[in-house]
Amino acid sequence: MSVLLALLLMIPLPSDELARQPKVHELMLRLVRNGRAGFEHREEAAFIVRTSSGNFLSIEWPSDGRLDSAEWRGPFPAGTVAIAHTHPTHLPMPSSVDIATAREKHVPVYVVTPLTITRTDG
Repeated sequence: MSVLLALLLMIPLPSDELARQPKVHELMLRLVRNGRAGFEHREEAAFIVRTSSGNFLSIEWPSDGRLDSAEWRGPFPAGTVAIAHTHPTHLPMPSSVDIATAREKHVPVYVVTPLTITRTDG
């Protein structure tokens, strides 16, 4: 087992039901891996979507090549229940943009680092 995986398994999860779903936690782990665990200047982001059968999947945002940034253009996918994205380890809390997005779009925004998962509802 990699050190990163071991650290992620010890992450204290927010007390809400969504972040405690094993499939959602797995999707968040994939974001951290894809973002090179915060050791590169890339932000990974995805919609967490609940399918009609009740399963969860992620729809990852395409990269536009900008450093430390992710942006979605267009309507949210059907079934979106949350947004999850990476931050560097030293910035584990939601930003003002994260808070505004959660408030405006009425979905929770999760910030995932190699050591924490935090959430804002705006």
